[in-house]
Amino acid sequence: MEHFGISITKNSNITNLTLIDISKNALEIAKRNLIKNNVIIKCSVICSNLFENVNKNIKYDIIISNPPYIKTKDLDKLSDFVKKEPLLALDGGEDGLIFYRKILQEAKEFLNNNSVILFEIGYDQKGDIISLINQFKEYEVIECIQDLGMNDRVIVCRFHKI
Repeated sequence: MEHFGISITKNSNITNLTLIDISKNALEIAKRNLIKNNVIIKCSVICSNLFENVNKNIKYDIIISNPPYIKTKDLDKLSDFVKKEPLLALDGGEDGLIFYRKILQEAKEFLNNNSVILFEIGYDQKGDIISLINQFKEYEVIECIQDLGMNDRVIVCRFHKI
């Protein structure tokens, strides 16, 4: 979802953006796009498996995530176009929620009070992800945003320190 972060940075008054991805190739593309969009000065790039290499002293107001969310058993049903993506970018585990769980658990250390997380989701995952978020006392669901095809596509939740 690096493109989303770049777009927000370019079109807002955000002064500091950190792009994180486990894929060095994805980050190289992101760096080129940062330069192309004249926002490289506002951005840093970290190669990390979720928060593994992120400085624990830095707190964020917004986390935007497009984690892998396809159920492992559904990977072979994907279109040939989607199958061109690296498996690492697609496989969300048995229920498609493994990375959402990890992010909700780990993000607490990196969020300011009243900050938000925006999750890109699969069109059929709204109920499962809202149920997952509701398992954490620190988070509350704010809204679900639909894409132009009227599919549920983004869940927004707020973090409250307890």
